[in-house]
Amino acid sequence: MKRFLSIFIAFIACMQVSTAWAQDKIITKEGDTQEVYNVEVSDKYVFYSKEPAADSPILRMSKDDVLMIKYQDGSKKLFTDGEDEKPQDRVEQPVSANQLEDVSLSEEEQAKLKSKYWVDVAYETDKEQEKGDKDAKSLFCQFDFCRDASLADKNIEMEIKSTYKLVKEIPVYGPASDAGLEITLRNKSNQIVYVDLGNSFFIRGSEASPLYVPTSTSQTSGSTGGANVNLGSVANALNIGGVAGSLAQGVNVGSSNSKYSTTVTFSQRVISIPPMSSKTLETQLFFVPGQEKAYGLEVDRFKIGKREGVCAYLKSIGLMRGQIVEYTEEDSPMKVAAFISYSHDADFGTAYSLKTSLYARKIIALPRNSGGYQLPTVQLNLLTDNYEQSIFFATETVKVR
Repeated sequence: MKRFLSIFIAFIACMQVSTAWAQDKIITKEGDTQEVYNVEVSDKYVFYSKEPAADSPILRMSKDDVLMIKYQDGSKKLFTDGEDEKPQDRVEQPVSANQLEDVSLSEEEQAKLKSKYWVDVAYETDKEQEKGDKDAKSLFCQFDFCRDASLADKNIEMEIKSTYKLVKEIPVYGPASDAGLEITLRNKSNQIVYVDLGNSFFIRGSEASPLYVPTSTSQTSGSTGGANVNLGSVANALNIGGVAGSLAQGVNVGSSNSKYSTTVTFSQRVISIPPMSSKTLETQLFFVPGQEKAYGLEVDRFKIGKREGVCAYLKSIGLMRGQIVEYTEEDSPMKVAAFISYSHDADFGTAYSLKTSLYARKIIALPRNSGGYQLPTVQLNLLTDNYEQSIFFATETVKVR
């Protein structure tokens, strides 16, 4: 009996030693050691239990306070300056873009989306102009999608349309200020989509421009007792330039009885799109001042009143009145693209991207109304009515000075 009792006590002691060895250990930067169970590490905290039971209370400790975790299998996890390093002797898969969820659509699905935008625009049979050796004075340029363009993935879809409108009440000189693309992002998922405009771009030929332009709009209201307002001295005192700076944040300017209040609205870099809804982005023009050489074409810069723009020079692609020319993706004289960066996480811990690209596939060389600058100067009425359903722009060309 005594021999059996000795064996039983020894067995219990071994079990206690084994249980103690099976525990994980958390070593703090203060040098304290805690024996714990069920250790889990998040971005900010280390979670653990004091007891092995599944229903034992879960405690947490800031990662900034932890120096090391010694796991029961002998491996270690070090923490330095609040950031964890890979545990020693423990194999972990590196986080990479390859681990992102595959949200892409098949080529067949992409082709189906693209087909909605292509229509066969041509001259109206009874209105076709006689071809000749005269330089065309205007043009109709129709776009198609590049082979690798993606209009959608499982989360979002780009809906694209031309912004050019035939305005009969005002002159249409060169490319109208509205000649561009309007991109609408449709959220197809049941989660909020966050779009980072600072890392999203519209690409004109070789020039990329971010969709986010940091701007602010100020609205000032107030009254003054008649004393002169010295804006310059206030701006200098605040070390903020300009009138907007001197009036910013409700600063009183002028004499003691002058009161001004300013509301400043800043543009948003990150926009959110609720589930199953859409957001239209700011119109992106095909031609903008400062990027005259983006497509490698000869262009002319014009300014009428406060309106400023650039215009493609038709002779640079060698068209005569009445010609219809089709290009391939490889030899097209003009390409544009839109690149969108988005996430389901407001902190963009996991980000996805979507890029669609277009090329000028068909150009129809048009005449200008006889008698000079009659309205409108681009004779789109010579084309089949389906031109409005295409992605296009129309412009009158002017000679480079």
